[in-house]
Amino acid sequence: MEYDVLSCLVLPLTHQEKDMEKFERNNAGRIWIPHISEKQLQELAKRIRPLLRFAEGADGLFLSPHGFLYYIKTVSIDKRSYLHQPHPDCRAGGFSKLGTIKTYHAYSNHLFFSPSIAEVLTFIFNKKKENVIAFEIIEGPQTMDEPEAFEAGYHTALVQLYGRA
Repeated sequence: MEYDVLSCLVLPLTHQEKDMEKFERNNAGRIWIPHISEKQLQELAKRIRPLLRFAEGADGLFLSPHGFLYYIKTVSIDKRSYLHQPHPDCRAGGFSKLGTIKTYHAYSNHLFFSPSIAEVLTFIFNKKKENVIAFEIIEGPQTMDEPEAFEAGYHTALVQLYGRA
């Protein structure tokens, strides 16, 4: 927690602020997660939604790399991982693929891949991808591709961007 000297209130840090603190502590000489304003982040979140693949089984839908794309029920964009216990909302379709981007995701334990929606949106904004309406992490975590990132406390992922067909 960070203390605001002027008001003597304890202010919780956002995930992005924690990531920046982690960068400063690591002093790796590189900014792994670009900074954007909270307002810009909220505007992106209204327009761009995460997708996950689900397949049908005897007990309903379950996560599957070979399933169909689904929007997930709303979660906080700062939630440490939207991948943990997601709930499918509705099936998604009618997209065109806009390309892929590499993203970095801070970890507190290297064994757990915990990307937040905010982290992905930050990279979409930074890459000036304006027609994006949805995204899907298609590879992650990648740890051996960039040992410097891993040693600095970041997993890397490959993200597929989607726009309207």
